[in-house]
Amino acid sequence: MDIGSDRQLFLDDTLVDRMEGLALRQHEPALREVALRLHRPWEGEVSWCPVVLKDDGRYRMWYRSETAGEPKHSFTAYAESTDGIEWHRPNLGIAQFNGSTDNNICIDNPDVKNTAVFRDERPGVPEDERYKAVGRWTRGKPSRIYGLCSLDGIHWAPAQEDPLIIAPDNDPQFDS
Repeated sequence: MDIGSDRQLFLDDTLVDRMEGLALRQHEPALREVALRLHRPWEGEVSWCPVVLKDDGRYRMWYRSETAGEPKHSFTAYAESTDGIEWHRPNLGIAQFNGSTDNNICIDNPDVKNTAVFRDERPGVPEDERYKAVGRWTRGKPSRIYGLCSLDGIHWAPAQEDPLIIAPDNDPQFDS
């Protein structure tokens, strides 16, 4: 198998010719500090799919929050940090929650789940499309993946009207 000179992640022995005196070993995770306590009313009790980027000397986090109880409503919320340990939730003033925009919600769409944000560093990318995100829309079947664009990672607009990907019939939810 020709893998060239690229680095490889060894999860099994697929790319290993022989292992004499060696063993694959997974290190035990170490319990550390809590990075972000979910205690705001729009955050609910659980968060999924956080994305953390180091950007212009700070750490930026986008994470899914979901209200507790029924009916559930999902948001993409935003936090930032200078050290990756202490996180601040800026008041973005974008989305209403319980009649107030005093929150850190940057994407408010009840149909979007699991938004993944990234920064597009390719030459020639328009500045207002520097940040991009993909999200799974769940209204209707099958699920669809849509794209979003942003100048600042806070204010988002659809990348295009049509979905980027439509789920196949054998996995209509894009489950994992």
